[in-house]
Amino acid sequence: MELSEFRLRPMSEEDIGAGMRLKELAGWNQVEADWQGFLEIEPTGCFVGELDGEVVTTGTAFNFANRFGWIGMILVDPGYRRQGIATRMMKHMISYLDARGCCCLKLDATDAGAKVYSRMGFQTEYQVERWFLNRAEFHLSPSPDETEIVYLSKQHLQAIEDLDVSAFGASRKRLLKRYLNKGRFSFAHGEPTCPKGFVLGRPGSNAHQVGPLVAQTPEIARSLLQAALVATAGTPVIVDIPVVNSHIVGLLEEYGFERKRTLNRMYRGDNLYPGQPGKIFCLAGFEFG
Repeated sequence: MELSEFRLRPMSEEDIGAGMRLKELAGWNQVEADWQGFLEIEPTGCFVGELDGEVVTTGTAFNFANRFGWIGMILVDPGYRRQGIATRMMKHMISYLDARGCCCLKLDATDAGAKVYSRMGFQTEYQVERWFLNRAEFHLSPSPDETEIVYLSKQHLQAIEDLDVSAFGASRKRLLKRYLNKGRFSFAHGEPTCPKGFVLGRPGSNAHQVGPLVAQTPEIARSLLQAALVATAGTPVIVDIPVVNSHIVGLLEEYGFERKRTLNRMYRGDNLYPGQPGKIFCLAGFEFG
């Protein structure tokens, strides 16, 4: 197939089935609701690439308040890999975010991907990891602060956004709103109008995803993680974490999680808003940061 026939275009809801086909081939965890969420959060930043009328690649680009852009969901049909398709999708999303004034771009990459992206000007910031919990082996230990856990609602969006900005480095209000209203669970620690931490979660095709989990202390993170595990009782769980936060590694080991894969968080441009990774105990996911 000649790449001259390759066409990039905006993604639509009609393409969700094609996105699901590609993610299933890759063994990823997204469900249809996640693709709907991508389109809701950044409707002009979701793309597909076609060859001969068939969708063979996807990519998403989120602009987080012009502080930095996030690139994710780069999927390529296995039958069309190593033909430069992923590179063309990457360049398209870089142009999309550059045109919107993002002075810095970020993504999470495998070691193989990192070699490609480094040639595009990306450099490693720190490592991130995916951990998995087999619920058949899960034993819950008491949490001393469980009485401080409260349910969140959309009225508390501003409060958790303020906490999230200080930790993540930029506003993810659209993402938080989506998963606060349509996720699997949402909890805060302390007064929800002035929380000391929060956690959101969503279902996946292979396991529930816990995150983001942002907390001021490891003790608060423990209580929030336990609330999330209770809310997802009986199902497998995955979490994505920043390795620079050493407290979460020990906590996951205590609960019986196992490390599954390691990726490289990379950035391109001026990383003026690195946030505070020490307050991030679980990421929103590799596709969001």
